[in-house]
Amino acid sequence: MPPVHCASCPFKSKCIYQLLSTDQKPPLNENKLTLSKKKGSVLYEQGNPAFSLIMVRQGVLKHCAKIGSDKNFIFEYIKQGDLIGLASLKQNSIYLSSAISLTEVSYCVFPNNTVLSFVKSNPAFINYF
Repeated sequence: MPPVHCASCPFKSKCIYQLLSTDQKPPLNENKLTLSKKKGSVLYEQGNPAFSLIMVRQGVLKHCAKIGSDKNFIFEYIKQGDLIGLASLKQNSIYLSSAISLTEVSYCVFPNNTVLSFVKSNPAFINYF
């Protein structure tokens, strides 16, 4: 799926884009990545460093956590328009769960340094989460 400008995204009302000032919107759009993965792909894995927020544009994911050495507990299904990866907003954090695609998926990745710059300039921004 080709990159989409945040202003024309059908999910902008569910995303952090809607919370930004006019000056903050261009940096968000310039620093985001639009990626696609095949069914069964891992977007992020439990225990790895948390580095970004993810907004799902197309497809379905499972949010799961390992319990013990051989069991996964699925605690949520992620669909179009959902925002995940909030752990990345905490300094030096790790993902407490994994996000695995159940279908082909397209998503936007917002680097945490970009998102955190918005929090610094507008502390009320964090209340969205």
